[in-house]
Amino acid sequence: MLRIHANQCDEDPFSAQFLTVFDEAVASTLPADEELRRALHDYMTAATAEVSTVFPTTATVADALPMPRWSWSGPAA
Repeated sequence: MLRIHANQCDEDPFSAQFLTVFDEAVASTLPADEELRRALHDYMTAATAEVSTVFPTTATVADALPMPRWSWSGPAA
């Protein structure tokens, strides 16, 4: 995913709106479970923050990055 989004623009015009739409989709389609919603929101917030680091046209994406792991309480070791 990082390579797909890399080098798109020097500013991040997408993340805030993406998170708003994501949260709205979760609210309208998944059970009203606040723990689930918070975990999904926190995960997507972290994911979009990571993706936004490679938006700049001068950014590089390292080879063989580890797959992020996530738990109910946040990033997992």
